[in-house]
Amino acid sequence: MGRRAARELVFKYLFEADMNKNTEFKKELYIEREETLELKENQHKYVMDSLEGVFTNLLEIDKFLSEKMETWNLERVGHVERALLRFAVYELKYTDMGTEIIVNEAV
Repeated sequence: MGRRAARELVFKYLFEADMNKNTEFKKELYIEREETLELKENQHKYVMDSLEGVFTNLLEIDKFLSEKMETWNLERVGHVERALLRFAVYELKYTDMGTEIIVNEAV
């Protein structure tokens, strides 16, 4: 499993959390996933750091997104799109990953 698959796992968890209206990272739900058994140590760390980062900064991320939306509000955005936007904004604002990579992966 490569970095792209690890990113997909982060997205899946964020999507599921949004669907269930979870606003905090529930580590036990992540650990119970079958996909986590396939992760290498560095991939597991990437997924954990990303999830913890998004949920730690969720209010700030949502505020940032809401401020940038002109004719929409964040609640009107679909679950898939909201999960992607949250993940992308987290990576843009809180990591040193290249902008080109983040945008490419989000698209």
